[in-house]
Amino acid sequence: MTTYWGVVSTRPANAPLTTIDGQPTLFDFIIQQAGTPQFWGRYTAGKAPGDLLTADEATFLLTNNCRILLVHYAIKPGGDYQAGVQDAMNAITAAQNLCIPSGVTIYGDIETGIATNPDWFFGWWETMSASVYANPGGLYCNPSAKNAQNFATPFCAAINDPRNLNPDGSLRFNPPLFVSTPRPGCDFDLSYYGPDEPPCAPGSAVIWQYAEQCYKNGAFPKGLWDQDLATDTGYDTMWGV
Repeated sequence: MTTYWGVVSTRPANAPLTTIDGQPTLFDFIIQQAGTPQFWGRYTAGKAPGDLLTADEATFLLTNNCRILLVHYAIKPGGDYQAGVQDAMNAITAAQNLCIPSGVTIYGDIETGIATNPDWFFGWWETMSASVYANPGGLYCNPSAKNAQNFATPFCAAINDPRNLNPDGSLRFNPPLFVSTPRPGCDFDLSYYGPDEPPCAPGSAVIWQYAEQCYKNGAFPKGLWDQDLATDTGYDTMWGV
């Protein structure tokens, strides 16, 4: 299986690191320290304005042959169907403001410990699918057994719901997942791909965040980036040239 290596950051890829000699951009610094990322995860909404993807940063990444993994942070997945509709509409608007092309997948951010509602998933999936992006959207999530009450159990209830069946018995929605567990660490052997998955959706974990808060020091106590692997399927969901 082919995998692609990438990072996720709150800090913009094209921002200079003023506390480091030579003031390289974060993109160049990651190349120096860890390798050349093939994709970069950035937020489209829900963070402070200086932490969000901009058109200039998108041009910078795409020009450097780096795909963009799009994460929408401001969602309320414990809400009802209409909350899912509204969250999807907000994500679509944020993406269109960045001129993100049709067909790209936007991943709604569901952090560990955040409760979800099966009805919310349908609002998100149906609204995303009816939009210019023409796919049900993805989800950043923790599908591990320890977090099952919050994510995997309600997610599987939605996957197995009669509303999710086509007349021929196939699934209407089987969205890609960007999963956050397990996290073996920044120096993990990249020859192995082993993310957690919900029991109802084998093969759904197409992007794996296997490490967080990489490159910690006194100036950056929370680290500068997280590290990720994507399958061909996951890589194809991202914004590329």
